[in-house]
Amino acid sequence: MNWINYFEKYSSDRMLLASIEAEIGRLEHYGKESKRLDSLRSAASSLKSSVLSAEAFLDDYVTCASCPKEAGRRAQERLYLKLRYRQGLTMEATAEAMDVSRDTAYRIRRRIIGRGDIFSAENHSAPTVRS
Repeated sequence: MNWINYFEKYSSDRMLLASIEAEIGRLEHYGKESKRLDSLRSAASSLKSSVLSAEAFLDDYVTCASCPKEAGRRAQERLYLKLRYRQGLTMEATAEAMDVSRDTAYRIRRRIIGRGDIFSAENHSAPTVRS
């Protein structure tokens, strides 16, 4: 799984979690206790831990750099990931918020994809949830 796929999954998990929590709220409002409610709570709990893990990972995304130029690029990538996946902006809106052209935003995306597998040895280990 590469960086972009990971954060796209995070974005879809976040939307799914919101819809599950809304459904749980509707069922609780009507006072219905059922197997469905229990399974929804279980699914929400699982998704919540996945979303929290991804958010922690996004906060810690590529914090070390070998030179100032690389540090600037990684800061751009981090901003791109936050705007695009945490705030859910379109590519054009992300580029506008970053004050770069749309082509530059796509270039940043390709650079992130080029980093390779997020769980490779050079990226240390899988993301974990902070306590």
